[in-house]
Formats: sequence, structure tokens, C-alpha cells
Amino acid sequence: DSHFGFQGRLATVFWYLNDVAQGGETIFPKHGQPVCEPLSRGGPGTRHCEGSEDPDMTSCAKGLKVPPRQGSVVLWYNFHPSGRGDRNSLHAGCPV
Repeated sequence: DSHFGFQGRLATVFWYLNDVAQGGETIFPKHGQPVCEPLSRGGPGTRHCEGSEDPDMTSCAKGLKVPPRQGSVVLWYNFHPSGRGDRNSLHAGCPV
């Protein structure tokens, strides 16, 4: 499945080097959505299952937000144990 775009990166670590007065959060907009296995969503060619939609990536209004705090570290995995990419690891940076 090349459509996930994870480029073989098993895990991601963000280490915040600075504090930010306002904004700058790392947001996980798919937080709380179900994990979709290929058979439950119609096979490898289908990107969604019920309750799991692609979020609006231009907004920081909905999702899990991690504020940048100096010395904090965030770790997440980009793949399921099966080796399939995890679309719920989608993340973005909010404006400062």
C-alpha cells in the first residue's frame, strides 16, 4: 500500500527544544477514530471505514493537540503490528 506515504518510518519522535508562547501544537486530527483493517473497510483500495474520515488539515480545531514545551518528547508509531501503515498517526503543526 504505497498510498499511506509513511516511507518505511516505523516510529516518529518529536523533541521540543523551545517553549512557544502561543500555538505551535502538534495535532493528531484523527485521534479517537476507529482503527480500520483492510477487510473491514472494503479491501486495500479503500481508504476509509465507517467513523474514520480524512480530517480538514487546514484546521487545528479538532483532534489531540500536544503543546510544545521545552524538553518534552512525543513518540508515536506509524505502523500497526501487522506492518500496515496507520492512518491515525496523521499529524500536522498548528500555527504559532
